[in-house]
Amino acid sequence: MRIEYLGRKFAGSGERGGAVEIGQQYVLEANLDDGDAPGLRYAWSTEGPGCTLASGHASRQVTVTRGGPESCLVKVTVSDAQGRVIGQGSYSQDTSAATAKAKKPEAVIAEAKIMVEAGKLDEAIGTLNDYAGNRDKQDKNLAELTGYLSSLSQEKADVLQYLEDFKQALAEGRLDIARARLIAARTLHPNYPPTVEAARLLEEAGTSRR
Repeated sequence: MRIEYLGRKFAGSGERGGAVEIGQQYVLEANLDDGDAPGLRYAWSTEGPGCTLASGHASRQVTVTRGGPESCLVKVTVSDAQGRVIGQGSYSQDTSAATAKAKKPEAVIAEAKIMVEAGKLDEAIGTLNDYAGNRDKQDKNLAELTGYLSSLSQEKADVLQYLEDFKQALAEGRLDIARARLIAARTLHPNYPPTVEAARLLEEAGTSRR
């Protein structure tokens, strides 16, 4: 069987078409390969946080509300008048890429900064890279974002070098130098997991010397 996308449904009208934005609705229709017959029963459901069923749960056509940027899987089971399952299908609409592209650079930068504060430096760099990769390289609005991305990438390289020096100094028992390198790393990204782990190792080393 097939699930066909009939397009966007405008609030308050039967008009359909266009791209689906968050908060808007679209219509799907279930069609059996052998054609529809009288007395068929339709049971629609969704998987994933990106959408919910608005109406038509037990009809051939269903209206779906896009609730967020996440992907959503819409499923349907068709039974005959005796309750025997005669068809199943699913429809997936991945909306995350379109939503990410629609975001403004400053919103992506703000998200990345929150990640950095939480110690998710790698995730922040990945988010910025993904966004920049999906935009026109000549887009003047990208200047601040690419500048921030370059800065974070350099800071990550610096932190990793500090921590490499830290490990060497720690292995040689030079705790003062190890401590200095750790301070340098923590000054840049104190919540970055490798930095947190280095602090734990230094504390253990200091405890073992007492």
